Amino acid sequence: MKLPSRVLAGVLSLSVLPHAAFGQLSNEQKVKCANAYEQAQRTRNEGLYKASREHLLVCAQDQCPPVLRNECVKWLGEVDAAMPTVLIVAVDGAGNELSDVTVSVDGTKVLDRLDGKAIPVDPGVHTFRFSRPGSDAVEQKVLIREAEKRRPVSVTFPSAAAPVPARKPETPSEGSSVPLGTYILGGAGLVALGLSVPMYLTAFRTKSDIESGCGSNQTCPPSEGDRLRRQFLYGDLALGIGVVALASATILWIATPKKTVTAGVAPLPGGVAGAFSVAF
Repeated sequence: MKLPSRVLAGVLSLSVLPHAAFGQLSNEQKVKCANAYEQAQRTRNEGLYKASREHLLVCAQDQCPPVLRNECVKWLGEVDAAMPTVLIVAVDGAGNELSDVTVSVDGTKVLDRLDGKAIPVDPGVHTFRFSRPGSDAVEQKVLIREAEKRRPVSVTFPSAAAPVPARKPETPSEGSSVPLGTYILGGAGLVALGLSVPMYLTAFRTKSDIESGCGSNQTCPPSEGDRLRRQFLYGDLALGIGVVALASATILWIATPKKTVTAGVAPLPGGVAGAFSVAF
């Protein structure tokens, strides 16, 4: 019960009472005990049990007058019975329990890390905020009821995604054991060699026509000789370009690092056979 004002006034004047009853109390100590008693009563009625408990611990001390101390000790037991407690449980995405978790309640930090102990809170709706290194913070609104003890409050931190290694931009020659230039030069060489074949066939056909038409004793017009020479020249150019392109492609291919060249010889009836390979 709440002591009437006249009783509190009497407490403040206890210095005039015999020493055997109340001991030597300073005015400052009497005021401190009386204020703690009043604040404990008020916060207890408002359901602010944590604050009420702090005040009760002051007025329940032996230094306070018995008339106040007895009430405060009684209220302290009632507040401890009514104050809810919560037990924080944190796990990662794989279900492993975590301890490196910071806990705040309504913006006030209450735990730097989890230790398995229940923490007291006032009844009502509270916002719990959980955070840990390397993870996004998680918030929960929880309704805590009076006298609820060791209420589990669980939080799950999603497992951090494995970092994706930075990928070096590929150059045209990367991603393949054969450089791109080898394909280009090799293709150009094959095309050039392919063109040289019909050019030579045409030149030889023209030569045969000239020889059969002019005969050994006849003289052919100069234009026919010029046409024949041009046809052989075109064939020679195509052949030369093809050979040079293929040779360049081969050199570029061989010059590419990380190759292992192997060779071998196997006997065959009437001779031998050789093998040659390049490994990247």
